[in-house]
Amino acid sequence: MREMDALMSKWDVFVSPAPGSASLLITNLTGHPAVCVPCGFLKGLPQSIMFTGGLYDEGAPLRVALAFERATNWHTMHPKMDWA
Repeated sequence: MREMDALMSKWDVFVSPAPGSASLLITNLTGHPAVCVPCGFLKGLPQSIMFTGGLYDEGAPLRVALAFERATNWHTMHPKMDWA
């Protein structure tokens, strides 16, 4: 927790890919607030981006995630379901 807190003291929000990243595991272990939002598609599958904030600062990653959603339209798109 101390190492992650020291790292996060340099930034307001840390941005990382959500799937396949160690960031999700780390935040689950350290208690740092994080939010994932859609950011596109790769080979037809939805992808997401994660915004992580400092300890007890839930507002910062939520504000950045909201700004990202307002600047993009990924949250309105859905994968094709023509295989069903």
